[in-house]
Amino acid sequence: MNVEKRLLGAKEEGRVVVFGLVDPAKPGIGARAARMAAEAGVDAFLVGGSTFVDRDSLDEAIGNIRSLSKAPVILFPGNVNGLTPKADAVLFTSLLNSEDPYYIIGAQVLGAPLVRKYGLEAIPTAYLILHGDTAVSHVGRARELPPGKPELVAMYAMAAGMIGMRFLYLEGGSGSSRHVDPKSVAAARSAYEGFLMVGGGLRTPEAVSAVTSAGADGIVLGTAFESMGVDELKALLEAARRRRT
Repeated sequence: MNVEKRLLGAKEEGRVVVFGLVDPAKPGIGARAARMAAEAGVDAFLVGGSTFVDRDSLDEAIGNIRSLSKAPVILFPGNVNGLTPKADAVLFTSLLNSEDPYYIIGAQVLGAPLVRKYGLEAIPTAYLILHGDTAVSHVGRARELPPGKPELVAMYAMAAGMIGMRFLYLEGGSGSSRHVDPKSVAAARSAYEGFLMVGGGLRTPEAVSAVTSAGADGIVLGTAFESMGVDELKALLEAARRRRT
């Protein structure tokens, strides 16, 4: 399975990809999220989180997903311990606005031999955390971008494209009270030709429609799958898929 080709194919067809994020560090909650995501009909799963997770919990989470869905499983590691050969691919991310070089290139250097050893498909991804009030921004030491300055997002997006990163993930942060500003999404879209993902704080059809209409090729839902019912979740997916159809 060539996961990147599959995702880019959806983009070329004008279909918005819906990713279900499952955090293996939350065993009970993660199991519910996986089940609800499968029932709602996500296109792919992201497995990972910002806090420490052991290999057994990671493999267990992926095994649970495999029993529920045939959708591809993509690792979204917060560190090198978030790698396993059980997945199909890995978002090989560089946290562009981190103040710690470890999250820009250090963890990637340590993880690269494991990615090759495990035979994982590496998807080169620029990662940008926009809000500073979440666990992922704290762990990754991300420098929050000032609100109302979408031109800065555009500059990061432009740089990511020039470096050669084929995916760009704009992150509000799991559990964030705010989703990514559609103006920031539109700014990134204007400067970046690759696959644009947006996640964090997307809990209403209106929020989903706003970011997809602004140009997101994929949306990431995590907390929604931990707490919402199937009907509510399907409404979110329908809102994403109304764009470009």
